Amino acid sequence: MDQSPARDALAPGSGAAADGNWTEGAIGMPTDHVFSSRIEVRTTDSWLHRVDEWRRMQTDHPSRAEAIRRLVEIGLRSTR
Repeated sequence: MDQSPARDALAPGSGAAADGNWTEGAIGMPTDHVFSSRIEVRTTDSWLHRVDEWRRMQTDHPSRAEAIRRLVEIGLRSTR
């Protein structure tokens, strides 16, 4: 899989190897990734509105769930 710097870092599957494993610098989840856990999150309408606004600004218009996964990954990576 192409991992050139010009590639959009938030595109689905970015940074993931062909086998679906994470590689250094990955932000989005691989599109062929199998999710094994489910969580429920309670939030305010205003927080959810902010998530929806963020995802509308993305070129690939991710689902709400994918947008939350990406935002969490961005936050986790920024604390390193």
